[in-house]
Amino acid sequence: MMTCWRSITKIHAIDVLIADEKLKNVVISASVDENGLLSVFMGRLKIENELITEIELYLVRSRAEAGFWYAPEDMGQKPFGWGKEIPEGGKATRAELEELGKALHDPSYPKEYEAAPDCFLMELGGVVREHVDYVYAINPWLEKGIFKETRNPIPFGIPPTRPADPNARLIAVDEEQGIVVTIATVDGFISPYIVSDEISSCFVPESMIDMHRRTLTPEKMKGKSLVKESPATGFTTTFVRFFSGKVQGYNQTVYIAPYGAKLTWK
Repeated sequence: MMTCWRSITKIHAIDVLIADEKLKNVVISASVDENGLLSVFMGRLKIENELITEIELYLVRSRAEAGFWYAPEDMGQKPFGWGKEIPEGGKATRAELEELGKALHDPSYPKEYEAAPDCFLMELGGVVREHVDYVYAINPWLEKGIFKETRNPIPFGIPPTRPADPNARLIAVDEEQGIVVTIATVDGFISPYIVSDEISSCFVPESMIDMHRRTLTPEKMKGKSLVKESPATGFTTTFVRFFSGKVQGYNQTVYIAPYGAKLTWK
């Protein structure tokens, strides 16, 4: 985790910065410059008695290391719910944010969370713009013609198919910004991603793989050179903004590791 100290030459844009005195963590996500190329950085420092006791760093240099979306150039722009001011009386308490953090990686959690109309999924700094072919393939009940563009931001909250991790860590809560941050270990698959204007791969959590496989129809795969589906594990840092009783923003950073990999942090 220390090699990035040799390669990062400057910070391009800070996306999220939180200092949580209760959990004794400082958390940052940013786009950084490595010899003229942008990478996505996420880091956590644990500080006790004014000394650094833990250093946890992740550096993602390409979509192949991240899963699906990759947009370091968009970091720091605060789109949609991330840039809103919290209205008077709308601020969530620390207890509410901590409860939300627990629910993020527990699909059996009894409480449901409503998403604001302009809450969209973000990954690696940018708003995910899903291909319309893929949206209709995984949601066959949708009325055709709803989405007018080829690539569309997808409304997103805390879905029932969210990956479970009983060992997920709550690493930061910021009541003033209304942000909660967790890190989870998510098992899944590197799978083909096939749409009309792209053939590549994507990381799909195990809880969502059956839905994803519905898009891999024989007619789409015929005659194409595709990656062979294989198991993998994603270390997933999730940033959620919550106020006025609704999820306002959902942004995650994924670092792909070999299947079954584990983190040592408690």
